[in-house]
Amino acid sequence: MDAFDRFWQWANKPLESLVTLPADLHRAVIELAPEDRRDRGKVNQAAARSIADYECLARQVVLASSGRSSRTVTPAGTLEATSMRPSS
Repeated sequence: MDAFDRFWQWANKPLESLVTLPADLHRAVIELAPEDRRDRGKVNQAAARSIADYECLARQVVLASSGRSSRTVTPAGTLEATSMRPSS
């Protein structure tokens, strides 16, 4: 079952149903325009972006906790080396 099916299964469930939806998937779909929520490709793409954003954040947290450096992409699209160590 893809993200599109999961979202619509949850959205169309009976009130007494215990079917749940992960918050990140809900947020990704709700941020789409209402007409785009019916487009399987757009819903799945939004869900994939949400997962990628979460994985990127998780890697940054791991790097920060280990004190290692990381490379980030700036808004201009260039790589920038940044230290994850706290400044003294």
